Amino acid sequence: MAKINLTQASIKSSKPREKQYWLDSAAARRGRGRLSVLVMPSGIKTYYFTYYLGKAKQAIKLGNVPKTAGAPGMTLSSAFAKAEEYGDLLSNGVDPREYIKAQIAELQRREAEERRNGSLQQLFDCYAQNMADNGRRTYRRVHRDLVNETAPVFDLEDKAKRFKTEHAVEILGRMIDRGAEVQSNRVRAFLHAAFQYGLHHDNDPKRNRNGSLFGLSHNPVSNIPRQKSAERALDRNLSGAELSRLLRDLDDIGHFNRSNRVFFLAMIYTGQRVEEVARLRWEDLDLSKGIWSVHPDRSKVGASYIVPIAPELRDALVEQREIAANSALVFPKRNDPTQHIDATTPSQALKRYFTRIQKAHAEGERGVEPWSHFTARDLRRTFKTRLGEIGVSKSIRDQLQAHQLGDTSSKHYDRYDYLKEKLAAINVWSDALEQWKINSDWTPS
Repeated sequence: MAKINLTQASIKSSKPREKQYWLDSAAARRGRGRLSVLVMPSGIKTYYFTYYLGKAKQAIKLGNVPKTAGAPGMTLSSAFAKAEEYGDLLSNGVDPREYIKAQIAELQRREAEERRNGSLQQLFDCYAQNMADNGRRTYRRVHRDLVNETAPVFDLEDKAKRFKTEHAVEILGRMIDRGAEVQSNRVRAFLHAAFQYGLHHDNDPKRNRNGSLFGLSHNPVSNIPRQKSAERALDRNLSGAELSRLLRDLDDIGHFNRSNRVFFLAMIYTGQRVEEVARLRWEDLDLSKGIWSVHPDRSKVGASYIVPIAPELRDALVEQREIAANSALVFPKRNDPTQHIDATTPSQALKRYFTRIQKAHAEGERGVEPWSHFTARDLRRTFKTRLGEIGVSKSIRDQLQAHQLGDTSSKHYDRYDYLKEKLAAINVWSDALEQWKINSDWTPS
């Protein structure tokens, strides 16, 4: 084992022998190890850092000596620098071999963490699934909007933690540029909620069972303002005269088919959400008692509650049972009775209705007057507004429309079903509708 001044020349001049041998650097200090070169019988030369633990010699491979100048391998200066680094560790009581093991373990940990860090696509998927698990019916639309609006700006397969505020600004800016300010506010809310979900996901033992971590440290959407100028409180509700006209037109087969007629009557007489009426099942109804038990799986608030059914609506539902035939759904799709109609179906029916009215008015048809358009959802607002006009208290109106079922008191303590009060309110409402249908100028006293 020769101790020599290791230079490029001395290393190059060392010839292979029958057995391998070491060239140890003479430039070494006690307790710091040294740079060595192992010369193999094949002629391959390799840099090592050598040192002793007790009486046992330790050798850490650093790299191969290049066969010629410029060839692949480790330079002598790099080998000396690495040996100096390991010597510093030794002098501080750290075994370089254990240090290397710890470095490798840390690298593997980081690589494993990087592999587990979820992509933006995974974040959107997990968030939408969480919405579905919690009974949120809009999860498909939210997922679609998130994917469609984000994909042109950010690679969905990239890590969610790499999504920055500037990406969100670009997404929303593109929407505003194309005139979709209101929708930009919706997508902003979806993005914010998805990232808020991701922040809690990693530490939630119920959610984080597949090992996926998003590694988020903050919500990149939090500091982006909503476009307040694009939002306005919706206030379209039908007057008594407009209700009168609609009720008469619902009886005209030229305006609405039989199933659409029953659907709109259900909206008018109960004031429930479009989606809840669309998802209505016969098992939810007790027509003999005049009761609709809204199932929590089909309720936006995720709670069950009772809605009285007025006699006029009950008669219409009996008629609808014949139309729905053997379907378990009250309003099944025409081409698939196992699926309920889409929430957009009533809007399409109203669109056709207004188109016919507009055309008849343009052609001078007697007695046909244009009127301000409304949506199926406006009928729910009409129910709430006109019911107040005829003297029903706000608390009972809220109970009828499940507006208070999500608060702590209702959720955990108030088990009263308010059926008596609701039934009285629906009877008053039914009488008022009959008065308006007869006389459009009728005014509640």
